[in-house]
Amino acid sequence: MQNLLVRPFKESDLPDILKLESECFKEPYSKELLLREVTLPITRIFVAQKGDEVVGYVFGWVVGETGELNRIAVKEELRKKGVGKRLLKEFIEGIKEEGVKELFLEVRKSNTPAINLYKSFGFREVGRRKGYYKDEDALVFKLNI
Repeated sequence: MQNLLVRPFKESDLPDILKLESECFKEPYSKELLLREVTLPITRIFVAQKGDEVVGYVFGWVVGETGELNRIAVKEELRKKGVGKRLLKEFIEGIKEEGVKELFLEVRKSNTPAINLYKSFGFREVGRRKGYYKDEDALVFKLNI
């Protein structure tokens, strides 16, 4: 996608991220939770910006040589246009530079678009968490970096 800037999170991005949360997830994160997360030294957040608008973000943790991808969200009308792929690529490159060797994530077993994105990056399914999302199991994926 042209004119897409992927950059580190700024606190002024929080309203846009909260809007994306409610648009993209059945169980959106609260403002309080996100405010707490951004203060943790293990948290990494990048946003995708088109013009003045935040149109996507990726959020995860880094603990030693292990990373955890917690969220990736893209504005609905911009899905399947490379925004998620670009966010994931930047996230992986960033944590690789920090020495991360493996990246884990959970995804709803019904979220085929996300699963296909992760598989395109080389993620492999390594487990299942029964009832992780209350109404649905999570598939656990791992990427060796």
